[in-house]
This record gives sequence, C-alpha cells and structure tokens, in this order.
Amino acid sequence: MKSRSDHRVIELLLAKGPLDRPALAEFTGLSRPSTGELITRLTLADLVEEDGEIATGRRGPNAMRYRLRRGRGTVAGLEIQPDHAEAVLADVEGTVLERIRVKARRNERPATLVRRAVRSFEEADRLLAVVVATPGIVDRQGNVAFVSDHPHWAGPQGVRMAEALGVPVVLENDTNLAAVAEHRFGAAADSENFVLLRFTESLSAGLVLDGRLVRGAHGAAGEIGFHPYQRTATELIGQLTEAVIALCSVADPELAVLSGPQATAEVAAQVQDEVAATSLFRPRVVPSALPDGAEDQSPATQGALALAWDRGRDRVYFEEEPVR
Repeated sequence: MKSRSDHRVIELLLAKGPLDRPALAEFTGLSRPSTGELITRLTLADLVEEDGEIATGRRGPNAMRYRLRRGRGTVAGLEIQPDHAEAVLADVEGTVLERIRVKARRNERPATLVRRAVRSFEEADRLLAVVVATPGIVDRQGNVAFVSDHPHWAGPQGVRMAEALGVPVVLENDTNLAAVAEHRFGAAADSENFVLLRFTESLSAGLVLDGRLVRGAHGAAGEIGFHPYQRTATELIGQLTEAVIALCSVADPELAVLSGPQATAEVAAQVQDEVAATSLFRPRVVPSALPDGAEDQSPATQGALALAWDRGRDRVYFEEEPVR
C-alpha cells in the first residue's frame, strides 16, 4: 500500500519532471535516508526509474535523477461534434503522442464516431482512460439528455462509448471541459472562482467554484442560452453583459473568461466596463488564453485530455488509499 510520501513523490515527478534525491528530500521534507528508501520502494514497484546522472562538479559519484517509469499506458481526450471528431492521445506521464481529426459520416452515432477516431491511433491498444467532450446536456451517468438539432445523439452515450472501446469513458459537456482547460492552462489558471462564457453558434457557460467544476443536479449548469447569440457588436456586448451579471448574481465569480471567435481583449474590456456601470458586480473580464481556431486543438479537447490524465494517473499511481 502506498504511503502519503509515495504519493507526494509521484506528484512531484508528474509536476516537475526528473529530480535527484536531494531535490526530492527538500520538496518532501523527508531525510535523505528516508528519501532513498522511498525511491527504492517505488523503483521495485515499477513506478520510478533512473533518468541519468547529474554532474555535480565535486569529487565522488554524480547525483542520479529519477523519473516516472515510461510506458505505463495511454489516455485519450476527444471533442465530438456532428460534423467531426478531434482526438489527442498521450502517455500517462504527460507526453502527447498523436493528434487526429476525423470527419463524421452522415448521421453517425456518437459511439461509432468515437470508436473510429480512437482506433485511428497507432498506440490505442494501451488505453487506460478516455474523456469525451460533446455538445448538449450530459448528466452524471453519461446520458445525453438534449442536443439541439441532433435528437439521435440523445441517450446513454457514455455507456455505449465504453462498450465500443472496452475502456472507461467519461462523457462531459464541451463548454464544461473548455472551462477545465482554461483553469489548467489558460486565463483562469490562478483563479479558483470563475465563469467561462463560450459563444460560437450559441451562448453557454462553464462554472468553476472553489476550484471545482459545477455541473448541477442534472448536468445543465451553465446552459444559459439555447438561442444563437447576437452577432452585431452592440448586441453582442449587451448580451454578454447581461450574461455576466446574471452569473455573478448566482455564482459571485472573481473572473469571467470569454471564449469564441469574437472574444477579443477589446470586447472583454467593454463587457467589464458595462457590467461595472450597470450592476453592483466587479468581476475581471478577460478573453480566453487558449487558441480556438480551425487549425488549433480546441479548448474542449484540451480539457478532455486534462481529465483523462487525471483518471489514467489515478489508475496507475493512486489506485490504493494512502496509509493514514
């Protein structure tokens, strides 16, 4: 059974990459002998391996660095839309291996589209976890309750995808996963309470409060606009301002992130000024820091991959409860 110290070393190597024993002892607060015993235990458990020596410039042996053992498995993050699937395969240690984009066939079922995309990877045989971003309302059981204009996507899609792939699958709303990506890698990396307003064909929101994604009782949290957003500049600013004020009255975020083709710094600044001028709320409003063009990996795919890494790492490194 892994101890808290084992978990701490694994977390450090995931976050910082290869480290030597003195660095691990410093970060964990353990003595060097205890750190040495811990490294030996993790090496024998096939979780850690040597990564080469570091020249110290002093007499005596050089310091040895250690890293997480490679080849423990892969994870995949996908975004599916009625016309395409975008997928990324990575190893559980954090290296992206492959990226693909697959065109959807006419009336193709979500599970079939996901299976076809994942099987396009050369290294798909070692999958530990898959997370899929989809439009629509997704409940906690992975059932799609509603997708505008695509009723054939409704149903227990999460179960169908897991059966099609033979590995655990998490299905989540695409805007929610875009919010996860913004929190991990983007403009909200330093914020524990923020809302993401995503406007593409329609306006939707993702909420992160106290560092956790808010889904609601039925997966519908953030579904604030089933109608198309207004495309003229004045109407867009007005609609985004109303949305930010409404979300502030419910969630009280410190930050609102705008995501979409028109999410510029100028638009964000105008919305921030309008919110301050017409309400009691004073959130910062900023554009997304993640690229979201046709040639870029979408924020939803990035969020899916982030959660896939979490789940894959839980299976490999943190499956057991730490000793209390």
